[in-house]
Amino acid sequence: NNNNSSSSYHTNIANNNKTNFLCEATFLSGYAGSGKSSLLHSLTRACREDKWFLLQCKFDERAAPHAVLAGAFDAFFGRWGASKNRNNDNGSITDRSGDDRHCNDESMMQSFNRVCRHIFATLDDGGLGQLCDLVPNFAVAFPLLSLRVRNADNPFRDGISSMEKVGSAAKRLRNLFHVLFESLCLAGRPVLLALDDLQWSSKSSV
Repeated sequence: NNNNSSSSYHTNIANNNKTNFLCEATFLSGYAGSGKSSLLHSLTRACREDKWFLLQCKFDERAAPHAVLAGAFDAFFGRWGASKNRNNDNGSITDRSGDDRHCNDESMMQSFNRVCRHIFATLDDGGLGQLCDLVPNFAVAFPLLSLRVRNADNPFRDGISSMEKVGSAAKRLRNLFHVLFESLCLAGRPVLLALDDLQWSSKSSV
């Protein structure tokens, strides 16, 4: 569509484990009604069919940007965690139609398990407790986790702190998001993070 424009860049990033990630960002802009959402939908559908991990964030002027990011991870762990528990209960992987069938793909479930193992290896009980408050569906994927972290120190228990504020709680919040993104990148599978309506995001959330 001539009413839309895009620009891209890519870079290599090394994490603490000396693992290199190839990161590519594409920015799509255009007038309202010019087909940006339709184009994004086609892209996410193609990536899902190719068995990418997918997180979708739609920022909103009424929602805190960090809460939108947390919601994307909550949806991710809700989708994959439910499939994990279902497969454990059934003892087998079942055939399903639509998007949910990819959650029952054995190789993708192995990648999801790698994501979770890295999170458990990186965070202590206090960090896991904070993660469960930030991303409740992570605890759903691991029902016994709530017993483990019940008495751990958790500054988020009375509400999620803003990433914009200065202090230890804000630093912990940024660290949790860093651990989540790093864990996804270490799963050995392409990851698509789709950020919509970036005008409502914040510098720290992006």
